[in-house]
Amino acid sequence: MPDEEDVAALAQTSFHRLAENLHRNGFDICHPFHPRWYNEWLQQQANGLSILDEKDISGAFLIGNTKNMWPYFKRWWSTRSTIGQQLSAEQRKHPLDTFCKDTITAIVKSYFLSLEGGNANRDRFELHWASTHEIEKLVSMQRIASVSGFAYLDPHTHLAVHPIYGTWMSFRAVVVFHSKSRIPFQLPPPKMVPCLLSPQEQEIAREAMIHALKYSDLDQLCGQLHNTMEGNDEMILAWIALRDCVRVGRFLGVRGGRRICKRLYR
Repeated sequence: MPDEEDVAALAQTSFHRLAENLHRNGFDICHPFHPRWYNEWLQQQANGLSILDEKDISGAFLIGNTKNMWPYFKRWWSTRSTIGQQLSAEQRKHPLDTFCKDTITAIVKSYFLSLEGGNANRDRFELHWASTHEIEKLVSMQRIASVSGFAYLDPHTHLAVHPIYGTWMSFRAVVVFHSKSRIPFQLPPPKMVPCLLSPQEQEIAREAMIHALKYSDLDQLCGQLHNTMEGNDEMILAWIALRDCVRVGRFLGVRGGRRICKRLYR
């Protein structure tokens, strides 16, 4: 019978397998966090967001991508166009969301079933999507990135800024695993990412935020921040210009060209 340390090491190895499978399909962000960190912040707010279920936690991850997802998405779309696969009107309107949901769901399900067979009586998982149109199901993925030490969250623009990627990333989903048979999910306290913007960048970003808001009403703002709305070119470019105010990551080849920016970083 393996001791607790052996079981913990095995769990860590299996989590790496999840991250590797996601990475091989274009999702190069898979960051572990504990839902308690997010819920503790949420309980101090009055924003209508739902807390994450903390019962029998066996793992929780923030999933996203950088520009590296682009070729995977293009190949996926090309394949479906070639074989003439039927997509719904909603899927054709939002092909990137369809790719993210189909790919992430398949990977997470496969991983879940590999965990001792994914016993439905004692194990379960839940997926929360950045692209959801249901406000009551929204999860603030930028805030999860902040409270888990993955990124700095600018309080004025609500931009999540990573020490390497800068603003050039998108969060797609949060997955939470629950199990009554595995050891409780434990992580060391997160180290918060300090402010990554200079005073000048903060001022320029605030001005860019004001400009971007001219193209958005309050409902659209929520959608833009959570990747749940399409916008016209002027609106999308205004939000891209806001991201461009942050120097971190802009000159390291992580930004991507205009076409990638308009598609991946809405």
